[in-house]
Amino acid sequence: QTDRQMFVRTQPARGGGGAHPPYPQKVWSPAGGWWPNPSAWKRNTALAFGFLGICVAYVFAASASLEHRPIAPTKKIPSRHWAKVPPIAEEE
Repeated sequence: QTDRQMFVRTQPARGGGGAHPPYPQKVWSPAGGWWPNPSAWKRNTALAFGFLGICVAYVFAASASLEHRPIAPTKKIPSRHWAKVPPIAEEE
């Protein structure tokens, strides 16, 4: 296989900018290679954010269930609203 067969010059897209420089055709990369344009990018992005949301929710729930305070906090803290900690009598 010669260098001419290995590299292909693409035509410029409408809108200017010129053609892409030559690049090898037989290269695989997890990110998609040169100038990727996957057909289902919106679906893939939604799935990735959904999976990330599920992971964050799991970590949040695990953290809230494992939280305990042997000493009462001196200030108001947000985690008192969702953690399963006995309520502390507020001084007024």
